[in-house]
Amino acid sequence: MIPLNKINKRNANPNLMKIHSTRQIKRCIDLNALSGNYRILAERCQGSECATVVKANGYGLGVDAVSRVFHDSGCHSFFVATLEEGEQLRRSLPAASIYILNGVGRESAERFNQARLIP
Repeated sequence: MIPLNKINKRNANPNLMKIHSTRQIKRCIDLNALSGNYRILAERCQGSECATVVKANGYGLGVDAVSRVFHDSGCHSFFVATLEEGEQLRRSLPAASIYILNGVGRESAERFNQARLIP
């Protein structure tokens, strides 16, 4: 993204200017749609495991709410980016399989084991 102060305002795309404005944006997330989408994908993947990626706080939607919706829809495997995200998700979903995309280092192996996280 280009910060507003770096854009030549005479040649700037007016839509780009709107994207970077400081106005507050209200977003409404249809959790039923998330659930329905997961169920459709899981049905199409019969015979395989269908997982969800909920890194970066559930892509800004709230990891606790989003992961609970997916779990209640039948999802048992989740991917997050970092050890800290995995530990947070473990508190919400104690029985889920949680994979960490960034992997495990020597200094974090014990925390991985304690939280039952998968590198």
